[in-house]
Amino acid sequence: MLKRISEETGINVIMGTGFYVDSTHPAALAEMSENDIAEMMCREINEGVDGVKAGVIGEIGISEIFSEAERRVLRASAIAHKKTGAGVLVHINPWTENGREAAKILLDGGVSPERIAISHIDVENREEYIFDLLDKGVYVEFDNFGKEYYVEAEARRDGYGCFVSDVERVKLVKKLIDKGYINQLLLSCDVCLKTLLRTYGGWGYDHVLLNIVPMMKEEGITDEMIETMLVKNPADFLCGKEV
Repeated sequence: MLKRISEETGINVIMGTGFYVDSTHPAALAEMSENDIAEMMCREINEGVDGVKAGVIGEIGISEIFSEAERRVLRASAIAHKKTGAGVLVHINPWTENGREAAKILLDGGVSPERIAISHIDVENREEYIFDLLDKGVYVEFDNFGKEYYVEAEARRDGYGCFVSDVERVKLVKKLIDKGYINQLLLSCDVCLKTLLRTYGGWGYDHVLLNIVPMMKEEGITDEMIETMLVKNPADFLCGKEV
């Protein structure tokens, strides 16, 4: 299906390998060693699945409660990275700061910081947390554009809360650019809810290109800066920077 979508739309689709959050792990994963998990990832990168080779490790899932099973998969991801060179993309529950530990596990496992991307850092724009990640040298992903929801108090708990607005996200992007972090910023929209699709009243998959780019320009972010964040940075993360 990924191949067909790519061929019929002309859009580059990059398949990932690995495992999402603990609650989605198959039972067999508990019986696999970290090296076993890494070897599976390496096969999907080097040999492929149904003729399609994975191009990134991830989205490796980290829940609001960071489990040992998730740590095992992260350590296996570091092993697979060292064998294949593939970048590691990490899902962090958006209302937690588990990106710190996730980054440390990967860095301790020998993954270069510029091959690590920590996602979902922009639901509440926790600046201390974001600057801490950036200072480790990893990429941070502003990927909740289009999500501007209020969540009723009864539904909030650890790992779930309210969202900032796209305007606030863009203003923080500009602040980080001004602080010199432009080469570590990734921008996208994590379309994971029906309400984000146009059919259900959302902004759709092209929201960043159609709506956020003009918003960034109004904030004083130049075309060159936008090109860096939307084209150069993703290529560098996925393929490695040219020496």
